[in-house]
Amino acid sequence: MNVHLRLALRRARSRATLAEVGGVAAACGMAWVVGTTGGGDASALTFRVSTALAGWLGLATYGAIVRAEDRNLLALLPLDEAAVVRAAVVTAAREQLALIAAAMVAVAAVPDPGERVRALGVIASATAMGLTVSSAVHLGAVRLARDPRAAALLDLVRGQNPRAQAAFLYAPGVALAVGGLALAGASTAVGQPSVALVVPIALAGVAAWALGPLSLGAWYEASVVLGEIDARLARLADPLETRRVALDWAVRFLPPSWRPYALRDLRDGWRARRSVITGAYVLGLLAVAVGVSQPEWGRVATMAGALWVAGVATAMTTSELPFLRATLPRRDGVEWAARVAVVGAWCQPAVLLPGVLLGAPAALAGEAAVSAGLLFSAIARRAPWRGAYMGWAAVSLALLTWGFA
Repeated sequence: MNVHLRLALRRARSRATLAEVGGVAAACGMAWVVGTTGGGDASALTFRVSTALAGWLGLATYGAIVRAEDRNLLALLPLDEAAVVRAAVVTAAREQLALIAAAMVAVAAVPDPGERVRALGVIASATAMGLTVSSAVHLGAVRLARDPRAAALLDLVRGQNPRAQAAFLYAPGVALAVGGLALAGASTAVGQPSVALVVPIALAGVAAWALGPLSLGAWYEASVVLGEIDARLARLADPLETRRVALDWAVRFLPPSWRPYALRDLRDGWRARRSVITGAYVLGLLAVAVGVSQPEWGRVATMAGALWVAGVATAMTTSELPFLRATLPRRDGVEWAARVAVVGAWCQPAVLLPGVLLGAPAALAGEAAVSAGLLFSAIARRAPWRGAYMGWAAVSLALLTWGFA
């Protein structure tokens, strides 16, 4: 086996903990509920689940291939670029194991045996396609960004972004559009079998074959492209912007003993988990979109979004900077109270948007979910396992759904 694949698999095995197995089980349990309540249309359920899975895997491959944490180190070494890309794809698949398993379980709830087998085949094809087609598109985006013949096209669509970044901005959409067309036909064939069932896996096979030629030169060139993008953004950035964090103005309203810990959490969370924090607004809007037609499912979506954002409190315990632990005195009660205030504020967009538009029951359900998520951070501060929190969130959501929906 190639040394790069061997290292990726070894790293994957070393990170596979009992907690992550629990996370997979929790995700599968939630997916079974979604599958059994998704209605009788197996084709529609398969299309929704497979498209979401392929789209998310496309984003994961971007992080694994283009924005990998070890890229700056590996780019200094003479490596087999194709093997590095294959290892990155394996890593991305392993990191999204819970999502892949949950998608399988969701369509496994289809009652008809024949449709169930075909739906599982589509999900397997969507997994392969999401990993390979998106990887090929991202590598193609690197070549496009370096091609002077594409400069005019990139200038046309880049907006206020650096020219090279335009290729990366549109790459996930291109991959999802290509994969979505194939999955649409395959999902239709779940109910009415046809040759369209094999189109996604055939597309994945072609993309997997193309990864080798596309990666030659492109993987190393990605470092140059990223350097150009980051340098351009750094030039345009406001020097004071790096010192600003959301809600830092609210620290003055907290008790004096809470303020150092609250400011530490605000800075740590904003810099390390900004996507989750800002994603609270998106989760709130999604809950509203669901609740307009189905108020009970709107409350469930509100609680799920609130539990997702509240998980930041648990995750932050593992990422606390060592020098801050050494310089700030350890005061468990005060630290936890400050963290509750900070994370509770971050959760409010996911709760108050549905609360205002769907009514008080949605707001009460969301606040109950926030309380459940923060309670886990108090119980498991010494062992903040991601998988354990997912299990806790699944149980909490089931109980809160029984109580509120």
